[in-house]
Amino acid sequence: MFSRAFKMTHFGTFSTASLEGARAPRCILLGYRQAGAAVSELDHLKEEVAYLKFWLGIVVVTDISLAGWLISSSETAAPYTVFFAVVGLVLLSAGIVFLHRRIERHITRIKEL
Repeated sequence: MFSRAFKMTHFGTFSTASLEGARAPRCILLGYRQAGAAVSELDHLKEEVAYLKFWLGIVVVTDISLAGWLISSSETAAPYTVFFAVVGLVLLSAGIVFLHRRIERHITRIKEL
């Protein structure tokens, strides 16, 4: 229905003509073997460590923010809110320990390679 000239025009910074032969991006969560890429075990572990460190940072910031809120607002908040905040703080802290141990295991495997 549209002419070839219309397909070649630019929409923002993307051109539809440049996307015609492009492959879909690979998802890092699928894993390199499932995505079909030939990547070494070392590179795979390095990428996993980087990804886990990213999430560890997010969990640590959330944990610190929740602890700060508990310290500053626990007296004025409803009791059930404080209860759930404490439960969340415990779960986030456990998540930090879990992620840290997992990163350590990956680093140990990297040293072995």
